[in-house]
Amino acid sequence: MIDSKEINKFAFPLVLTNIGQVIIGQIALHFAVNNSSIALSGISIIQNLLFAFGGLLGAFSLSFNIKSSKAYSNRQTNRFDDLLKSNLTLDLIIGVAFAVFVIIFGNVILKQLYGFKGQLLSLSTIYLVFMSPYIGLTLLNFSLTNLLRVQKKTKPIMWVGLISSLIDVVLNYVLVPQIGIKGAAISTIVSLAFISLSYLFMVYPMILKALSITSTTKFELITFGIPLVGQEILESVLFIMVFDALMSRLGVELLAIYAVISQLLSIVSVPSFVYSTTVSIYLPEAEKIGEVNVFLKNIFKNS
Repeated sequence: MIDSKEINKFAFPLVLTNIGQVIIGQIALHFAVNNSSIALSGISIIQNLLFAFGGLLGAFSLSFNIKSSKAYSNRQTNRFDDLLKSNLTLDLIIGVAFAVFVIIFGNVILKQLYGFKGQLLSLSTIYLVFMSPYIGLTLLNFSLTNLLRVQKKTKPIMWVGLISSLIDVVLNYVLVPQIGIKGAAISTIVSLAFISLSYLFMVYPMILKALSITSTTKFELITFGIPLVGQEILESVLFIMVFDALMSRLGVELLAIYAVISQLLSIVSVPSFVYSTTVSIYLPEAEKIGEVNVFLKNIFKNS
């Protein structure tokens, strides 16, 4: 039986990690904006934009999360390796495509969609271009995190997440006074790269094994992920982008206030987000022992 104690043992390090990252992220944001409401507005809007695209494009990684967890639980080793290689290939393609898209069209998006102009447009464009690897690294980290989750190893995720957040704070403190908003973007990308390298060190045997086989499930992951993309668009992406576009036209001062509030409110969604990811890990086990309803009740109660 998958009881509340086991679920909480799995989820607690992830909850702690996410809350810690949000809190430390606020400290990093303080250094990143360097007392500039323009920088705060630009960084926050772009972070929301990247978060929206991350959720949208991450639907394909979520399909890997669901299918690989089931394959791992059922000890379907060859299928698990196939799914892993296919997903890493998709992560690479999506990450590179998004980076190129942002570098070419980033300025146009900020100008036309959000109405940015002048110094706000200039600073935001620089920040967005330097943040172009963000989606690729985020998708990679999501996939690598799942490799640890299926093995029920969440404590390493906690420590890597907290250390990367501290790296982000230190780099912002050092770089932003020297090179401005570029330093804020570099700090974020370096901290994400640290997460990627740390996870790769932990799971590289699984990846090397997967890379040795033929990838045949890319289309399966895409077709499974398309409905998730539609759901993500309807539930969050449209709201985030439209609301941010409206707020960005009300002036820098109001936009800065909105940025601070939206950053602080992000901590509220942490527990529900973490427990929702727990479902994909334990649900295959619950199905095998015929306790799906009991498991879902425990998830609902704890989240």
